[in-house]
Amino acid sequence: MLSESIFTPKHTLQCFDLNHTFSLLSIKGRDAKNFLNTLTTAKVKELKSTLFGGDGIENALLDKRGHLLFQFKLFACKSENEQDAPHEYKILINKKYAKPLKEALHFYLFDEEVSFSLPENAGSVSFCLAIEGKGAACCVEKIFATSRPGELRKFLRASTHTSKLKILQDVQQKSWVTASCFTHSCGFLIFAEEQEAFEKLQKKILDFIDLQTKTKNIIATANDWHSLRHAYALPLFGYELEAGIPALHAGNPEAFIHKDKGCYIGQEIIARSLSRMKEASEKLMALFFVPDVEGLALKLLQKILSGDSHSGIESESSSPLLRIKSAIFSDSLQEIVVLGYLRKDFASDGDSLPLVLYSQNDKKGHPPEEIKVFLQARVKSLPVKISPTLELETLEVGRLYKEAIRLYHGKDIALAKEKFEGILKKYPLHHESLEALALIAEHSGDMEEA
Repeated sequence: MLSESIFTPKHTLQCFDLNHTFSLLSIKGRDAKNFLNTLTTAKVKELKSTLFGGDGIENALLDKRGHLLFQFKLFACKSENEQDAPHEYKILINKKYAKPLKEALHFYLFDEEVSFSLPENAGSVSFCLAIEGKGAACCVEKIFATSRPGELRKFLRASTHTSKLKILQDVQQKSWVTASCFTHSCGFLIFAEEQEAFEKLQKKILDFIDLQTKTKNIIATANDWHSLRHAYALPLFGYELEAGIPALHAGNPEAFIHKDKGCYIGQEIIARSLSRMKEASEKLMALFFVPDVEGLALKLLQKILSGDSHSGIESESSSPLLRIKSAIFSDSLQEIVVLGYLRKDFASDGDSLPLVLYSQNDKKGHPPEEIKVFLQARVKSLPVKISPTLELETLEVGRLYKEAIRLYHGKDIALAKEKFEGILKKYPLHHESLEALALIAEHSGDMEEA
């Protein structure tokens, strides 16, 4: 997926429709803990739960060759009392893989007391919303305030201050909330068990956002949410993180493979590879580079991602080195962010890598024309840590833009123009400011500048 700009709700608050993005698979039964702990790569036994929620962990199911079948987030949900082991788990997974995962787990059942269930409408909609932005925690606290405020405060504290994976049930509103975990901003995913409950929650969230932003808001799309995720170089299973790859080729396999855990499917292959210190032949990594002035790089990346056989990316020695999975221009970074599988013999974390993007245009009646763009990329291992400075800069540009818009609507056009120009001095590719200046020039009759 590629986008020329990123929807950044850092200075505001936004709700996203993720109905077709995620599903929650429920696993219940007396033997659920041991069953999951035996099959999957993470230490399921260490997860704790309360009456209305519990801890979460990154996890995966591999095949016997150590290849990735499914990667997901696993949550311990409910126990009869806080001293008991949880008897219900929730798996948060890419919606496309929810049913195949259920069938794969069911295949390994022998005589364990374990049952699996998906929402009845898992084939269409899963009633999922994301809330992203500076006021996301306040929004969750407000709309969930009617049920168990003590549990809610603990959940929010753990999610926002320690970045721990947690899930919490709202019994009255028939819903679940978990920290988003897919963006570096403070965000949350909310799942409703029924459509009526979903619609009520959606209205509450939008009313809260309208009140905070003093404007009428609409729900953003899943593509907007993915753009936010891409800009922070965070892969998602089924998108950048491919099913079927060797698990050690994942960008950050340590997140879901616990090296000191006992047996699980594929464990022998993983242990042998790690003991031999064998480097993966390729690995999912992030690349950052400043786009060319003409904007050709983004256009060529779009052609590569679309599967155009006449386009590609290679090293200066004309060797193919990268399989691109996503690319986006980040306003806050002022760089193109690419996620892809990089050959380890070409570059490692922190290296500067010369790249060539190429494409061939075949026009009828004309000889083929080859286009090339030479770029220098910064290579970073996953997960990429976004610096606090960047967060502050993103907040700053949002504040400056809001101030310029306020002046524009207040008819102080000259000062508004000055503010927009000031933003572009620091952020030359800030699209909203460019569009605003073009609009001001058009209204003033200066069509050449517009």
